[in-house]
Amino acid sequence: MLQDLQFIQSHLQKNCEDFSPQNLRSWEDLRNYLLFWVQSLLQKAPERLLQVAYRLDLPENEFSEAFAKQDSPRIVEIMLQRELKRLEFRKKYS
Repeated sequence: MLQDLQFIQSHLQKNCEDFSPQNLRSWEDLRNYLLFWVQSLLQKAPERLLQVAYRLDLPENEFSEAFAKQDSPRIVEIMLQRELKRLEFRKKYS
């Protein structure tokens, strides 16, 4: 599981240059950091969050609804679901 966490962290860092957590050791650490990061983007740079959603290929309908409501916990959930799906495909087809 730690390897999965590292893969997701690495993928997020590649696609989101301002995503730079330190010492994530659990899924809860990742979720908490993402929540802080998403809340910060919603307040300071919402257009940047839209770019991130596009780069991560988040489901447009789900993301748009959560973005319109400024629902950062839901946005984090959508991001993690997408990253886990990406990880699942990678394991299955590599």
